[in-house]
Amino acid sequence: MRKHGLRVVYTVHTDAAAVLAALIAVQHALEHSADVVVIPHVNELEPGTSWWVVTEVADLVTATHEYPLWSGLSAEVRREP
Repeated sequence: MRKHGLRVVYTVHTDAAAVLAALIAVQHALEHSADVVVIPHVNELEPGTSWWVVTEVADLVTATHEYPLWSGLSAEVRREP
């Protein structure tokens, strides 16, 4: 947090599954007009992981990477119908 000059305004701790936790993060980002969501226990995001949804509403900072707003669009996994 200090490295990026960020100020914590809301903290959520959950034991929820990753999909639910990602949706909770998105909801809080929207409610608090967050510019950045920090998920310190996540490292590099794999394609198709639920955490990409966060980048549709805010930048995402993990323990090892920074993902700017909308960067998830290029990481989407396309499935054949």
